[in-house]
Amino acid sequence: MAASKAEQISEAIYQLLRTPRIPGVSSESRSRREGVREDEGLVLIVRPSLNVSRMILRPPKLVHTLSVEVVGLTQDRNGVTLIDAVMVEAHARIMDPANINLGGLAQDIEPQTMIYREDKGDWTELIHRYDVTYRTEKGSLT
Repeated sequence: MAASKAEQISEAIYQLLRTPRIPGVSSESRSRREGVREDEGLVLIVRPSLNVSRMILRPPKLVHTLSVEVVGLTQDRNGVTLIDAVMVEAHARIMDPANINLGGLAQDIEPQTMIYREDKGDWTELIHRYDVTYRTEKGSLT
């Protein structure tokens, strides 16, 4: 079965941040549960969080807004400076005019929110959320 457009967009952002690897990043992941070990310095996670669709009549198409979270995660007590630098580089890659339509998959990418939090287990997390707008044919999600 072919990947949905939302899955393709999430994968495109993941690859954009992965190649070449951002200095300071230990590994990249698609979820917090996948491959995040306590001994890693800083993990960059790309995860879709919400997909909202609406229909336009002419031409008959579905317009989707996919929220994608890019999460920098570290257990290093001094990781705040590193996590900030990594997320600035990740943001620059995503918002680069050469990448803004993700190879024709998206119409637009808009940065939305940034959340900083410290977890009880000494994890420091910085989350950037982006809304990605894309279209599909009426009645299609791919």
